[in-house]
Amino acid sequence: MNIRRGLQRISAIFWSLVAAFCLFLTVGTASEYFKAGNLGKAAEVVLIGVAITLALGYGGHKAVCWVVAGFADDSTRR
Repeated sequence: MNIRRGLQRISAIFWSLVAAFCLFLTVGTASEYFKAGNLGKAAEVVLIGVAITLALGYGGHKAVCWVVAGFADDSTRR
């Protein structure tokens, strides 16, 4: 495996963990414990949170892959 693919795999793992943490926060925010005032629309909170989570995870990973592609060589040396 070359350095470029290794860094892209590390990026995928890192951004997956970030997305999972954000999803955990979204579900936690929409739970009964945090509902106060007009936060009773839990479906909208979850939908917006999931959309932001997916955008953050995918966008962050693609940005890192773009930077890695600019600096790391894709050839395999033997």
